[in-house]
Amino acid sequence: MQVLLDRMLCFKIAGKRALESRKEFSRHLTRIYLQLRE
Repeated sequence: MQVLLDRMLCFKIAGKRALESRKEFSRHLTRIYLQLRE
C-alpha cells in the first residue's frame, strides 16, 4: 500500500512539473513571436 501511495505522489509531482514547464514553454514561444513581429 505504501508503495502505491509513493507512486501516486511521484505522479502528482511529475504532473505539476509538466504543467509548469508547459507554461514556461508557451511564455517562451510568446516572447519569440513578439520579437519576430517587431
